[in-house]
Amino acid sequence: MLDTVAADPARPYDLAGLAALAGVSARHLGRLFRSELGITPAVYLDRVRVEAAQDLLERGDDTLDVVARRVGFGSPETMRRAFVRELGVTPGAYRSRFRTTGINPTP
Repeated sequence: MLDTVAADPARPYDLAGLAALAGVSARHLGRLFRSELGITPAVYLDRVRVEAAQDLLERGDDTLDVVARRVGFGSPETMRRAFVRELGVTPGAYRSRFRTTGINPTP
């Protein structure tokens, strides 16, 4: 189930759907997440989406709106809140700081 979410973070997941992927009840999935990962399924999903967005922001020129939709956040504002919560910076600030130029320096 974790690999499925990581491979397609933009899919509209809900707790019941995640539980079905894992083959357990929603309640048991919540318990498993807390005991094994120390977080809730929702926090895991946000983290996976933030990681996917980080990659797109570092490598591409898509607008924040496009990036938010491509990784499964409903809006740029939802993505902004997740970035601030997880990384302490906004997506725009993250892009400015970590964007690659595409130029390979010669050693």
